Amino acid sequence: MKQGKIRHLFPGGNTSVGFFSYYAHIIRQEEADKFIIIKGGPGVGKSTFMNKLGTAMIEKGYDVEYLHCSSDPNSLDGIKVPELKFAMIDGTAPHVVDPKSPGAVDEILNFGEFWNEEGIKTHKEEIINTNKKISGLFARAYRYLKAADAVYEDASVIYSEALCIGEMNRYTNQLIAELFNNTQPAEVPGKERSLFASAMTPIGLCNYLDSVLVQDRVYELKGSLGTDEKNLLERIKQAAVERGYDIEAFYCALRPNKIEHLIIPELNMAFTTANDYHTSTVS
Repeated sequence: MKQGKIRHLFPGGNTSVGFFSYYAHIIRQEEADKFIIIKGGPGVGKSTFMNKLGTAMIEKGYDVEYLHCSSDPNSLDGIKVPELKFAMIDGTAPHVVDPKSPGAVDEILNFGEFWNEEGIKTHKEEIINTNKKISGLFARAYRYLKAADAVYEDASVIYSEALCIGEMNRYTNQLIAELFNNTQPAEVPGKERSLFASAMTPIGLCNYLDSVLVQDRVYELKGSLGTDEKNLLERIKQAAVERGYDIEAFYCALRPNKIEHLIIPELNMAFTTANDYHTSTVS
């Protein structure tokens, strides 16, 4: 039997505005047949369970999305099996998720039932103090990321002063016309799915572009600070949605509202930005 394909993604990230979640975009309620939310503290086996389930699905020939944790990229925050309209996620902090349509779509698995409660209680003080220390370190990291974003913004403004906006707009309009063959907006717009392909993690910047950019046509946008690739991608995204195409938008690990990569699945087409921190495999 042919094995399924794997995609690696981040549904949330450690960003300049703190932890930022795109968990609502893992699977839409209208799309899902089954959405399982796992509850339970660290170390109860949530990630291991999802990893084993994902492996079993791949062996059965289903494509699987592995949704990685930005605080530990070797751990999973969820899996999705698109063909089965199924997803399973870790619904605990910092990305608390609760059922929206209990019974109809959502179901809870409580892995807290497997705790050795008496054993945990004996370490109560140590656990509380460790959690406080972790929270403090994350807060400090977010302050540094916020400072880095301020430096990034300042440099971008300086570089943008040399950008010819009119020429950029003309080029963008021409590109959109060519990409969509001058087609008109559809009666029903497409849907947008937002995620991260990269994340700031304790082991550094991690990205999974190799598993994301697998389309027949991949356009690589090369530029620098202030060269406005974001605006170009936003306009292509909007043009695609207006014409009825569903899209996947992948956002910057530092600035979670800055689009960096765009996929139009129906057209088997993708766009990616390349810089000193991430490059595509486009040849």
